[in-house]
Amino acid sequence: IFVQALGGGDVLPISDPWNEATGDERLPRWSPDGAALAYIAYDSSANPAVEERCRIVLSPSSGGAARVLAPCARAQVQSMDWSPDGRGLLLTVRHHHLAPAVWQWVALNEGEALPLPKFEPQLSVEDVRFDADGQRIAYTLSPALGVEDLYVFDFAQQQQRRLSTDQLKIHGLDWHPDQQRIVVASNRTGPFRLWQFSSSEAAPPQALPGAHDEVDAPVLNAVGDIFYSARRSDANLYRWHAEQERWQMGALMAPASGTATQSLGLASTRYEWGFRYSPDGRWLSFISDRSGHAELWLAQADGRGLRQITNFAGPYTQSARWSPDSQQLVISAPVQGVYSLFHYDLAQEQLRSLSDERANDQAPVWSPDGQWIYFTSQRSRADQDLSLPLSAVNADAWRVWRLRPDGSDLQATAVAAKALQIDPDGVYLYSLRAQEAGLWRRPLTEAGNSEFKDELVLGSLAPVDWNNWWVGREFIYFIERSAVGAPRLQRYALASVLDEQANVRGVQTLASIPGLLYHSGLWVDEVEHSFVLSVIDESAADIYRLYSAKEE
Repeated sequence: IFVQALGGGDVLPISDPWNEATGDERLPRWSPDGAALAYIAYDSSANPAVEERCRIVLSPSSGGAARVLAPCARAQVQSMDWSPDGRGLLLTVRHHHLAPAVWQWVALNEGEALPLPKFEPQLSVEDVRFDADGQRIAYTLSPALGVEDLYVFDFAQQQQRRLSTDQLKIHGLDWHPDQQRIVVASNRTGPFRLWQFSSSEAAPPQALPGAHDEVDAPVLNAVGDIFYSARRSDANLYRWHAEQERWQMGALMAPASGTATQSLGLASTRYEWGFRYSPDGRWLSFISDRSGHAELWLAQADGRGLRQITNFAGPYTQSARWSPDSQQLVISAPVQGVYSLFHYDLAQEQLRSLSDERANDQAPVWSPDGQWIYFTSQRSRADQDLSLPLSAVNADAWRVWRLRPDGSDLQATAVAAKALQIDPDGVYLYSLRAQEAGLWRRPLTEAGNSEFKDELVLGSLAPVDWNNWWVGREFIYFIERSAVGAPRLQRYALASVLDEQANVRGVQTLASIPGLLYHSGLWVDEVEHSFVLSVIDESAADIYRLYSAKEE
């Protein structure tokens, strides 16, 4: 971290609390009087035994010795803001990458408490900003990755108020100088744009004109001008072919490698992801926001006849899955503020809803015989009542359900899951949970048995990769992430392989995937030994200023 005067001059380094060059310093925040800077310092040494790897540091803004205000152990700090009176700093911290973010109040004078709002332990608190008087805070609460809403808490009244019910994403927020409005970056209608919420009145949010698409991190000055970053990113679909000998049964333990990626010829200047070939090989489908919104696109297998199937014009369409007969698709999209299932018939070119609009229905898959659509949902009474506060939504409420392709015969199972797949032979149901790393399975015949205990197959599949795994006949393919390096495509040998070759154990790395789009989706061809992923080709950001309207 460095400081420079606006008029120019020397760049002043801020001291390293570890007195070495291995520190990673982030989130600098001016104190209200401008005399000091608070920031987070991480020890980036590779020693996993070090417990104190995070510190909250205070340094004079003119240079000089820094002092550690408090430890944050091994946590990752999500956001940090000074109280306007300078009494302390309010942080949101995540104690490991799967844990919900929680409050941490750091007082400059030890013992000074801050009466913070309380909420259910599975909820994550993300952004936080004090208003100018320090009487309220604005923040977001999230029950699951990619689902956030805006809240305000009044310290004097000890009252929490929910301002949004979108259950989509918020990328940064700040108070308007009049203290009656809050500006956020949200994807509530598709791309990330600037929205303005009233902090005290039950008024609908307003879209702010003139802002670019894919905005992030709005900051307002004293006259209401908004500074924000605008990203320009391009993610395209690539098919990667493995070297043949590395995929042979006799060479499973050999180091994996592959040839260069090959473009599928479906590129645009926006994002493409969620690729699938139809089972008969005649069609391909994917999700793209090339029209300005995330929609389902369909083409012949050679890329000809490309056409847009959905026109939701706002929400993040996801999880397009082909029926076994290659004549139907099922997708999920939050058209009415909650995720719903939609069915598309290729012959009739007809799209229709399968869901109750008051339930979150996601991650649909077909049974191998095509008789059922399995999906995950929060169809408890609390989750169907959208008037309830977000704290009433429990991540453990995600369960697997099923219905017929015509929408009839809705049935619940006993499987707790945020995403699922069924193996190609219809023997096992594999499940990934909402806030717990791992991949579980049980016989499909035991799906309704509440007494049956799921078997843990993999421990390293993270909830963020709910869309990035594939169950084949011989292997499970999945994305694994680490703190160092690019995400890796891994495969795990199933029992059929282990029986034939008992010396094959554990997980094999197939490829490193720099630039992997986090919600890429994964398609695997075990016969051709190839897979398709979405990779970010280009990403850049600039800072813009949106001037406030001048009142006469």
